[in-house]
Amino acid sequence: MKVLISGYGNIAQRHILNLLSLTSISELVILRRTNACIEDDYGVNTLVYRDLDTALLQHSFDMALVCSPASDHFSQIETLIKSGVPCFVEKPVTTDWKLAEKLLEIHRDHPTPILLGYDLRYTSGFKAVAELINAGVIGEIWRISAEVGQYLPDWRPNKNYQLTVSSQRKLGGGALRELSHELDYLNGLFKFQLHDLKVNSRNHTFLEMDCENEVQVIANAKVAQQAYEPSIYIALDMLSRKTYRRLKVSGSDMDLIWDLVEQKVKLCSDKMESDIDVTENANQPYINLLKEFVEKVQHHDCDNSPILQGIDVMEFIKLIESKAK
Repeated sequence: MKVLISGYGNIAQRHILNLLSLTSISELVILRRTNACIEDDYGVNTLVYRDLDTALLQHSFDMALVCSPASDHFSQIETLIKSGVPCFVEKPVTTDWKLAEKLLEIHRDHPTPILLGYDLRYTSGFKAVAELINAGVIGEIWRISAEVGQYLPDWRPNKNYQLTVSSQRKLGGGALRELSHELDYLNGLFKFQLHDLKVNSRNHTFLEMDCENEVQVIANAKVAQQAYEPSIYIALDMLSRKTYRRLKVSGSDMDLIWDLVEQKVKLCSDKMESDIDVTENANQPYINLLKEFVEKVQHHDCDNSPILQGIDVMEFIKLIESKAK
């Protein structure tokens, strides 16, 4: 296979190594902002380009991995889809919902395999939680709480965080887009529709960035599993010095707690407590993602549900931003 990689950050490098373990690659073309040589030896012919159009003019590709800043996603995906190149796209699909909707129209006219990089749906924990919730084990749900906190300077220790995508609004940075995994997995589990939102969005000065680094959402929601509408609490921050990531679903019979850092799912009430071990190698969800993408490419599966998935997330972000104080 001949593969195009747009962007060469940590996630792109992870994807390259995983892809090499899944399929045979004869040529690797890396699109990056500089012409700097790639020091890593991947054992295949590796070329560097600064311009997508030039790369497409001089090469044909079996697939592309779009790991560039979100602000570049729409133009790159549009060009690749119209060229018939299957696309794996890192989150978020675009910077706003209008571009995501337009991308859906382009995909309808140029059906091409596509997949989004929301890896939390591919964890053992997500699978276990989905099975328990859909089985009605915890009773009627009355509250859903999802929280994540990660200290931005620790995300990429070898880089100045102020120069990264995550801290720059124009590149699609900020807590809402960079931590949109929570919005995606919540929608995957509950297919919820939020209403009666109250939002607190802050750019705390402890970090030097021009976009929000903390967002709190309180709302009510319609969910797929029941008629009763539970309350929702979502907290995203890029400031917590100790990383945490957890989901708590409170039901009429018991609580379900998914600790994504400890990789444990717990069912508990005043009468019982049961732990479910969902431990796996931290790289496994990324492998699962790319394995599905490779299979989509091999079978020319042009399903547009990944774009619809991305649109759902962007519509949530639009709604939250419209209510932000």
